[in-house]
Amino acid sequence: MKQAITLALLLILSGAMSAQIPYRYASPDVQMVSKEQLWKLKARPAIQQSSVRDIYEMYVDYSAANFDDLFYVWRYSSNYTNADTTVNYNAVVLNNFVGYTDPLDPVGTYLDWSMIGLTDSFPTSVAYTIDSVFFAGTHENNSGNFDGLEMRIVKTNSNGAPSTSNSSILWSQKDSADYGLSASNDWLAELFVLSYAPAYTPAQGQKVAAQLVYTDPTKMDTFSVLSGAVDDGTGAALSPSIYGTSWMKYPPFLTNVIQNVNVIYVDAQGNQIGYFDAQNWIYWYKVTINTAPVGIADNFDNLKVTGLMPNPVNTNAKLLYGVNEASNVSIDLYDISGKFVRNLYNGNDGAGSHIRSIAVNDLSSGTYLIMTKAGEGSPVMTKMIVNH
Repeated sequence: MKQAITLALLLILSGAMSAQIPYRYASPDVQMVSKEQLWKLKARPAIQQSSVRDIYEMYVDYSAANFDDLFYVWRYSSNYTNADTTVNYNAVVLNNFVGYTDPLDPVGTYLDWSMIGLTDSFPTSVAYTIDSVFFAGTHENNSGNFDGLEMRIVKTNSNGAPSTSNSSILWSQKDSADYGLSASNDWLAELFVLSYAPAYTPAQGQKVAAQLVYTDPTKMDTFSVLSGAVDDGTGAALSPSIYGTSWMKYPPFLTNVIQNVNVIYVDAQGNQIGYFDAQNWIYWYKVTINTAPVGIADNFDNLKVTGLMPNPVNTNAKLLYGVNEASNVSIDLYDISGKFVRNLYNGNDGAGSHIRSIAVNDLSSGTYLIMTKAGEGSPVMTKMIVNH
């Protein structure tokens, strides 16, 4: 453990003033948690099925996509003021379709907007539904009073920040608890996941944010928000997140809503010595993309193949496809002359999005054809170029 030292928090903004705060190792507000504990919870969230599902369902998870491996919990309450010196606002903007399709295998089913055939990370023409929102945190209740919880989906401002106006709330759900949500009523004992099912469809191309409001007027209870970052090997953040989707306030130093990626640590002389540890707040979304991605469909409009990444391929490729209804799916590989090479997959797939890995280490460089077929539908052919 590093010795407790006092550092400054500096905004990377023109004319911003720096202010002294206790460094994370000196602060009781910050505690480390394990990646294994977090992913055990992420692997079993409740899932809301969209009634307007087209082809692609995915989990949008910026912490996972950033490959975070450093996690802390931060004391958080919407009632905190300058005197409390900790987080009193946090939110995550949904402005980039990146994540995975299977929370049991986030690495193996990783995908981004390009892999599902969208024209950019968040096209203005995209239509999507937020089926579910998940939040990871901890909580203990010592007052015996009811603590308030409200998950909100809010509009974003022209600068991309989540709006703090009550008129910007698009959807919300309120709950309360007069007991601790963490095991043994100990906020440091166990993480939990809050699951919400808004089934909310924003206006076409509209960027929104998820924001959890926690209220405890007595300030006798403790609630935390979980953050993620890439570990530099010393328990600090290696770099800013490549997704600037997390926002916060941290009075008295950060009294306006700002992006977490715009915060760094400096020493007493003003020299940068590290990046802020909370690069990504641990919220994640289950979304359905209702705008049909660019792809090739079968004659029954059941199967749609939307991507092969990478292509050309050197070692392994991923075939992305979806089916509207549960189907027996077969995937076969042929060489350019039409000669059968091997079967790549044969199984029963549920409705939704799927990713299959294709190993090509044993194939000669050249052009191949992948034939994907679902049920009684016509086969869909995808060209694959192997380049060793």
